[in-house]
Amino acid sequence: MEPLFVNKEKIASLLPMEECIEVMEKMFHSLAAGECAQPLRSMMWLPDRTGLLGMTPRYAAKLGVISALCSVLQAFQSKMKSHFATGIHITSGNF
Repeated sequence: MEPLFVNKEKIASLLPMEECIEVMEKMFHSLAAGECAQPLRSMMWLPDRTGLLGMTPRYAAKLGVISALCSVLQAFQSKMKSHFATGIHITSGNF
């Protein structure tokens, strides 16, 4: 399978703002009720200290979501910052 690369226009077409707000509202209520877990992001310096690896796991069984986001933030020594992220999302019926 080829990786999917999306720009901000594609993201906006796939994730309508109204739907995102509804989903986030459900998630915040679930988090406040203790029904899900989202620990603080773990950050690890790359060995040459030119960037960071950030890891953000999430679990919300009632909402049917397990996900993890791994991000590499690099090029701190240059004027141009770069960011690469890989997301893994598993929805209900798969766990």
